[in-house]
Amino acid sequence: MNELTLRHIMTFGAGYLVSLIFLDVFPEIGGGYPWVLLGVMTVFIFDRFVTPALDFLGNDEEHCSHHHHHDHVMIKTTAACSTIGCFILCTFFDGIAIKSAYQTSSMLGNKVLLGQIFHLVPEGLLAFGVTLAAGAKKKNALISLSAVIGAFVLGFFGPTIVQSWQPVTLAFSAGILIYITFSQLLPISTGGKKGALITLAGSATFYALYFFKVI
Repeated sequence: MNELTLRHIMTFGAGYLVSLIFLDVFPEIGGGYPWVLLGVMTVFIFDRFVTPALDFLGNDEEHCSHHHHHDHVMIKTTAACSTIGCFILCTFFDGIAIKSAYQTSSMLGNKVLLGQIFHLVPEGLLAFGVTLAAGAKKKNALISLSAVIGAFVLGFFGPTIVQSWQPVTLAFSAGILIYITFSQLLPISTGGKKGALITLAGSATFYALYFFKVI
């Protein structure tokens, strides 16, 4: 599976998640909008101030935000660390979002899971590829992939521990979805007319399924 195919999958998923957030997630959170904002700000802080400072593959000084990694064939180690760190963070919160949705209803959980799969799978594969592109060994690339998967599992099982706080975790995860979708996925997805059309197709697909009560 090449990088272009991965981008198309993420692009479709971004459009799907946009409709999901407004049509399904928001109606479920009631008055939990302060927790939505907290979710947005938490991911923003980690994305902008924590992950760019990571450097576990080398000592290069150049930093690069992870959503620009598509522009690089061979990238510097610190840029790769920032990229992988962001993937780990995103997949951790993806796990929280999916589990929180399932705690609300199995139907909502299935919808969130489907939307997340469209970018969870590409993110895992890209974490592997980015590590190799930075000149690391295949063993390190496998470790990066495992870290992304492990972060998702940790996030998925996290809300179970605080199940009584389900309304809070759902609202918090809604903020996570908003940030990841609008700050990370959409800027990548809508880089051209084709990307914009695929995004619209993803959004329209969910809307059609929702309108005809298929899901």
